[in-house]
Amino acid sequence: MRKEFIKKFYYLFWIFIVGCFVGWIVEGVFSFLKHGIFMNHSALVIGPFNAAYGLSACFLSALLVKYQNDNYFKIFLIGFIGGSVLEYIMSWGMELVLGFSAWDYSSKFLNINGRICFTYSIFWGILAIVWVKLIYPYL
Repeated sequence: MRKEFIKKFYYLFWIFIVGCFVGWIVEGVFSFLKHGIFMNHSALVIGPFNAAYGLSACFLSALLVKYQNDNYFKIFLIGFIGGSVLEYIMSWGMELVLGFSAWDYSSKFLNINGRICFTYSIFWGILAIVWVKLIYPYL
């Protein structure tokens, strides 16, 4: 049992690290394309890592692993809903613990309390497909 726990922990650790780094890259590219400048979205003291992306990668992996062989629409829908719930909880938790939120979608279409919006929920769905079909199998 101890071996199995260590194996799962080790596996989740690497998913976390990959998620932190890949999320940091994607956010940097997105910011560059949107604003024309590179913005560093690091959330850890050392290196190009953002823990929110690592936690999201672990969450998406745990949520979607059993649906890995299902159709794309089902994976999209689970990612759309699951990612949106995660983003809402992270925003709310950040505000509760730190007194601020790192994002505000109040001006976006179909937002809920400025914490989530339809556009980024679609990105969660797409990310779920990319993650579980293209990246996760190779981890």
